[in-house]
Amino acid sequence: MPREIKFTNPNKKWFRRNLFYASCIGLEMTGADRHKGATAVIVASGPSLNDTQVIQALNGYWARREAGENIVFYGLKTAIRWLADHHMTPDYGVSIDPGAHIACEEKIPLVPGVTHIMASVTAPEVFEYLAEEKVELFHSVCGVEEELDIYETLYGSRDVAMGGYNVVNRAVGVAQRHGCEKYVIAGADSGWRDDQAMYCDGVDYMMQRKVFMNDGGKVDGTKWNSTPDMVASGVQLAQFAKSYDKKGEGGKIVFLGDILPAQL
Repeated sequence: MPREIKFTNPNKKWFRRNLFYASCIGLEMTGADRHKGATAVIVASGPSLNDTQVIQALNGYWARREAGENIVFYGLKTAIRWLADHHMTPDYGVSIDPGAHIACEEKIPLVPGVTHIMASVTAPEVFEYLAEEKVELFHSVCGVEEELDIYETLYGSRDVAMGGYNVVNRAVGVAQRHGCEKYVIAGADSGWRDDQAMYCDGVDYMMQRKVFMNDGGKVDGTKWNSTPDMVASGVQLAQFAKSYDKKGEGGKIVFLGDILPAQL
């Protein structure tokens, strides 16, 4: 029998406290249309980042950016440090997890020159950790009653980033707010193969929870391991790409490497 999977937001009880804190310390929403027409290179922290071809492709986009092309780099979580170590310091670091536990180098690396775009419901401890950094906000939809009305009251905007359950999907929303029109997505594995760790730094953060599943090779012939939130997020990214194809705008979404959304 299929198992029913329910997604819940464990941080709902902190929603109002965190949101009011961010508004009280004067943080503002990231600017709309500031990168109009740009290509967004969104780099997550999946194990495929270490593939030689992926590295070469990212280096190619970085070279085009250095040559004056309108290309913006977004680093997510540990990918911020990964990009910096590969001489591609991202313009932005994006995070949606509101918990205080992400207030550390392992979760949000502090790299000079990076603007951190944080969910407006992030815990006060995280903003304290980022006190010396440039920080902007976006609204990551949380499913709280009257959520949009609260955002509009505090920030004058009902704009939210939504889709999936992971930071990759919400980073796409941030890039859309910035006015980007093309999207290159790397490291958004949404799963891992048997011979891989879950993340590009070789750490299996979630294995302790043992909340994972596999597809038995049904997607592409080689087994994918994943978690419910990763699968749902990967499916949404695949649907996002297909939506452009249906409009006759194929090529606006580029997936780099062996990642589940590309296979889907």
